[in-house]
Amino acid sequence: MVIVLVILMISGNLSFGIAKAQAASINNNLDLTKKVTSVLTPINSFLNVNTESSALVTSPEGYLAKPLVTETQVTPERTVSRTQAAVSNIKTVAKPRAKLASTPGNHFAYGYCTWYVASRRNIPWFGNAGTWLIGAQGAGFATGNVPQVGAIIVTSESRWGHVGIVEGVNGDGTITISEMNYSGFARITSRTISVNYGAIKGYIY
Repeated sequence: MVIVLVILMISGNLSFGIAKAQAASINNNLDLTKKVTSVLTPINSFLNVNTESSALVTSPEGYLAKPLVTETQVTPERTVSRTQAAVSNIKTVAKPRAKLASTPGNHFAYGYCTWYVASRRNIPWFGNAGTWLIGAQGAGFATGNVPQVGAIIVTSESRWGHVGIVEGVNGDGTITISEMNYSGFARITSRTISVNYGAIKGYIY
Protein backbone atom coordinates (compact mmCIF):
# COMPACT_ATOMS: atom_id res chain seq x y z
CA MET A 1 0.00 0.00 0.00
CA VAL A 2 2.79 2.43 0.91
CA ILE A 3 4.53 1.67 -2.40
CA VAL A 4 1.40 2.48 -4.35
CA LEU A 5 0.99 5.84 -2.60
CA VAL A 6 4.63 6.72 -3.27
CA ILE A 7 4.19 5.90 -6.97
CA LEU A 8 1.04 8.03 -7.19
CA MET A 9 2.76 10.96 -5.52
CA ILE A 10 5.74 10.73 -7.89
CA SER A 11 3.54 10.50 -11.02
CA GLY A 12 1.43 13.42 -9.80
CA ASN A 13 4.47 15.57 -9.23
CA LEU A 14 5.80 14.54 -12.65
CA SER A 15 2.54 15.49 -14.44
CA PHE A 16 2.41 18.78 -12.59
CA GLY A 17 6.01 19.51 -13.61
CA ILE A 18 5.26 18.80 -17.30
CA ALA A 19 2.19 21.01 -17.26
CA LYS A 20 4.15 23.78 -15.59
CA ALA A 21 6.89 23.52 -18.23
CA GLN A 22 4.33 23.70 -21.06
CA ALA A 23 2.73 26.79 -19.53
CA ALA A 24 6.12 28.48 -19.23
CA SER A 25 6.84 27.70 -22.90
CA ILE A 26 3.54 29.22 -24.01
CA ASN A 27 4.22 32.35 -21.95
CA ASN A 28 7.67 32.67 -23.53
CA ASN A 29 6.13 32.41 -27.03
CA LEU A 30 3.55 35.05 -26.20
CA ASP A 31 6.25 37.40 -24.89
CA LEU A 32 8.28 36.87 -28.09
CA THR A 33 5.24 37.55 -30.28
CA LYS A 34 4.50 40.80 -28.42
CA LYS A 35 8.10 41.95 -28.84
CA VAL A 36 8.08 41.21 -32.62
CA THR A 37 4.76 42.94 -33.27
CA SER A 38 5.78 45.97 -31.24
CA VAL A 39 8.73 46.70 -33.57
CA LEU A 40 6.82 46.17 -36.82
CA THR A 41 5.90 49.31 -38.84
CA PRO A 42 2.72 49.49 -40.91
CA ILE A 43 3.46 48.71 -44.56
CA ASN A 44 2.38 52.18 -45.74
CA SER A 45 4.90 53.96 -43.57
CA PHE A 46 7.59 51.37 -44.35
CA LEU A 47 7.34 51.95 -48.12
CA ASN A 48 6.62 55.67 -47.80
CA VAL A 49 4.22 55.34 -50.74
CA ASN A 50 3.04 58.54 -52.35
CA THR A 51 -0.05 57.57 -54.30
CA GLU A 52 -0.23 60.95 -55.98
CA SER A 53 3.20 60.65 -57.59
CA SER A 54 4.78 57.92 -59.69
CA ALA A 55 8.35 58.86 -58.62
CA LEU A 56 10.49 56.26 -56.92
CA VAL A 57 10.90 56.52 -53.13
CA THR A 58 13.54 55.09 -50.82
CA SER A 59 12.77 52.50 -48.14
CA PRO A 60 14.42 52.69 -44.67
CA GLU A 61 17.02 50.14 -45.83
CA GLY A 62 18.06 52.30 -48.79
CA TYR A 63 16.39 50.18 -51.51
CA LEU A 64 14.34 51.85 -54.19
CA ALA A 65 10.66 51.22 -53.84
CA LYS A 66 8.08 51.98 -56.53
CA PRO A 67 4.52 52.93 -55.49
CA LEU A 68 2.13 50.03 -55.86
CA VAL A 69 -0.32 52.22 -57.76
CA THR A 70 2.03 52.74 -60.67
CA GLU A 71 3.36 49.18 -60.46
CA THR A 72 -0.05 47.72 -61.13
CA GLN A 73 -1.18 50.10 -63.84
CA VAL A 74 -2.16 48.24 -67.01
CA THR A 75 -2.06 49.89 -70.40
CA PRO A 76 -4.99 48.63 -72.47
CA GLU A 77 -3.89 47.24 -75.82
CA ARG A 78 -5.89 47.63 -79.00
CA THR A 79 -7.15 44.20 -79.92
CA VAL A 80 -7.63 43.22 -83.55
CA SER A 81 -9.70 40.22 -84.46
CA ARG A 82 -8.21 37.49 -86.62
CA THR A 83 -10.62 38.36 -89.39
CA GLN A 84 -9.54 42.03 -89.40
CA ALA A 85 -5.86 41.03 -89.34
CA ALA A 86 -6.37 38.66 -92.20
CA VAL A 87 -8.25 41.29 -94.19
CA SER A 88 -5.58 43.92 -93.53
CA ASN A 89 -2.94 41.53 -94.88
CA ILE A 90 -4.83 40.79 -98.01
CA LYS A 91 -3.63 42.54 -101.19
CA THR A 92 -6.26 43.17 -103.89
CA VAL A 93 -5.34 41.76 -107.27
CA ALA A 94 -7.44 42.73 -110.27
CA LYS A 95 -8.99 39.82 -112.11
CA PRO A 96 -7.99 39.53 -115.75
CA ARG A 97 -10.95 40.62 -117.83
CA ALA A 98 -11.94 38.51 -120.78
CA LYS A 99 -11.36 40.23 -124.10
CA LEU A 100 -14.58 40.39 -126.06
CA ALA A 101 -14.86 40.02 -129.77
CA SER A 102 -15.93 43.00 -131.82
CA THR A 103 -18.49 40.83 -133.60
CA PRO A 104 -21.28 38.88 -131.87
CA GLY A 105 -21.16 35.11 -131.63
CA ASN A 106 -17.42 34.57 -131.23
CA HIS A 107 -17.47 31.07 -129.80
CA PHE A 108 -13.75 30.36 -130.21
CA ALA A 109 -11.18 30.25 -127.41
CA TYR A 110 -9.32 33.50 -126.78
CA GLY A 111 -5.68 33.68 -127.79
CA TYR A 112 -5.91 31.46 -130.85
CA CYS A 113 -5.96 32.39 -134.54
CA THR A 114 -9.60 31.32 -134.86
CA TRP A 115 -10.64 33.72 -132.09
CA TYR A 116 -8.89 36.63 -133.79
CA VAL A 117 -10.50 36.02 -137.16
CA ALA A 118 -13.91 35.52 -135.53
CA SER A 119 -13.44 38.91 -133.83
CA ARG A 120 -13.07 40.47 -137.29
CA ARG A 121 -15.59 38.41 -139.24
CA ASN A 122 -18.84 36.69 -138.37
CA ILE A 123 -18.03 32.97 -138.25
CA PRO A 124 -21.10 30.77 -137.71
CA TRP A 125 -19.27 27.44 -137.98
CA PHE A 126 -17.08 25.60 -135.47
CA GLY A 127 -13.89 23.56 -135.63
CA ASN A 128 -10.15 23.97 -135.96
CA ALA A 129 -8.70 26.32 -138.56
CA GLY A 130 -7.86 23.43 -140.87
CA THR A 131 -11.56 22.60 -141.31
CA TRP A 132 -12.70 26.16 -141.97
CA LEU A 133 -12.91 25.88 -145.77
CA ILE A 134 -15.39 23.02 -145.48
CA GLY A 135 -17.24 24.80 -142.65
CA ALA A 136 -17.52 28.01 -144.69
CA GLN A 137 -18.83 26.16 -147.74
CA GLY A 138 -21.42 24.39 -145.60
CA ALA A 139 -22.52 27.78 -144.19
CA GLY A 140 -22.94 29.22 -147.70
CA PHE A 141 -19.74 31.30 -147.82
CA ALA A 142 -17.81 31.61 -151.09
CA THR A 143 -14.28 30.16 -151.13
CA GLY A 144 -11.47 30.27 -153.69
CA ASN A 145 -7.74 30.52 -154.46
CA VAL A 146 -7.50 34.22 -155.30
CA PRO A 147 -6.52 36.56 -152.41
CA GLN A 148 -8.74 39.58 -151.71
CA VAL A 149 -8.51 42.27 -148.98
CA GLY A 150 -10.70 41.25 -146.08
CA ALA A 151 -10.75 37.59 -147.05
CA ILE A 152 -9.85 34.85 -144.57
CA ILE A 153 -6.69 32.99 -145.47
CA VAL A 154 -6.55 29.32 -144.45
CA THR A 155 -3.18 27.56 -144.22
CA SER A 156 -1.78 24.24 -143.04
CA GLU A 157 0.93 25.80 -140.88
CA SER A 158 0.13 23.64 -137.83
CA ARG A 159 -1.47 20.27 -137.19
CA TRP A 160 -4.72 22.14 -136.49
CA GLY A 161 -4.35 24.54 -139.41
CA HIS A 162 -4.06 28.33 -139.26
CA VAL A 163 -6.18 31.30 -140.31
CA GLY A 164 -5.66 35.03 -140.71
CA ILE A 165 -7.06 38.11 -142.43
CA VAL A 166 -5.76 39.42 -145.74
CA GLU A 167 -4.84 43.07 -145.14
CA GLY A 168 -3.26 43.86 -148.51
CA VAL A 169 -2.66 42.39 -151.94
CA ASN A 170 0.64 43.73 -153.24
CA GLY A 171 1.71 44.24 -156.88
CA ASP A 172 4.87 42.15 -156.43
CA GLY A 173 3.02 38.85 -156.02
CA THR A 174 2.83 39.02 -152.21
CA ILE A 175 0.05 39.49 -149.67
CA THR A 176 0.10 41.01 -146.20
CA ILE A 177 -1.89 39.21 -143.54
CA SER A 178 -2.69 39.83 -139.87
CA GLU A 179 -3.03 36.96 -137.45
CA MET A 180 -2.97 35.84 -133.83
CA ASN A 181 -0.91 33.11 -132.18
CA TYR A 182 1.63 32.85 -134.98
CA SER A 183 4.65 34.32 -133.16
CA GLY A 184 3.28 33.91 -129.62
CA PHE A 185 0.08 33.04 -127.81
CA ALA A 186 -2.54 35.80 -128.03
CA ARG A 187 -0.13 38.04 -129.96
CA ILE A 188 -1.49 39.84 -133.01
CA THR A 189 1.16 40.24 -135.69
CA SER A 190 1.36 40.77 -139.44
CA ARG A 191 3.62 39.41 -142.16
CA THR A 192 4.01 39.43 -145.91
CA ILE A 193 4.07 36.14 -147.81
CA SER A 194 4.08 35.05 -151.45
CA VAL A 195 0.78 34.28 -153.13
CA ASN A 196 2.43 31.01 -154.18
CA TYR A 197 3.27 30.02 -150.56
CA GLY A 198 2.76 26.25 -150.46
CA ALA A 199 0.94 26.19 -147.10
CA ILE A 200 -2.00 28.25 -148.38
CA LYS A 201 -5.13 26.06 -148.67
CA GLY A 202 -7.51 28.75 -149.87
CA TYR A 203 -9.53 31.85 -149.01
CA ILE A 204 -12.95 32.45 -147.54
CA TYR A 205 -14.78 35.52 -148.88
